[in-house]
Amino acid sequence: LVRQAQKKLQELRVHSARQAAAAERGGAVGTLANRGRALGGVEFRCANAVEYNFGVERFDIILMMSVTKWIHLNWGDEGLKRVFINAYAALAPGGALIIEPQPWRSYKQAFRKNKHDVPAEWKTHYGSIELKPDMFEWYLKSVVGFRTIQRLALEPTRRRADDDDANANEDTNADATPPSAVAFNREILRCIK
Repeated sequence: LVRQAQKKLQELRVHSARQAAAAERGGAVGTLANRGRALGGVEFRCANAVEYNFGVERFDIILMMSVTKWIHLNWGDEGLKRVFINAYAALAPGGALIIEPQPWRSYKQAFRKNKHDVPAEWKTHYGSIELKPDMFEWYLKSVVGFRTIQRLALEPTRRRADDDDANANEDTNADATPPSAVAFNREILRCIK
């Protein structure tokens, strides 16, 4: 199984590199789903979520991880609302929009990380944002029309009890959460159409 997974990952890497090269040359770019064997019916699309037209296609799942802040800063409330509405329209009945809302404090961090090169529209949009991340759940259900919204909290990984015996002589806290688990412990919203 490991060898099969490694082979599929290698196929994806080669295909992705070819796809990127074709895009740079302005050539036609296929989808990863066209690779068939690598991912079966899974399809990845790289597009501007604000401007992308899903057309008549319907999807079972749309995944939006670590993008809401960037949509917000570049297109403001209207851009983010458009993405939510378009994603809802593109989902099949019973389909799910999986969103990782970035916390409001991370918006400020984006300015600090890009302090010498902050686009003017970021400043404009940041100052006019009314639909803050803690309001997404309400907006998606009450305005967009999602039937249910579930909060999926990520559980930090804890050390196993048998690790405590092996490390009994070490000066460590048995319930300590590893730094990697704390660093990316955000809530996920699963919005069902």
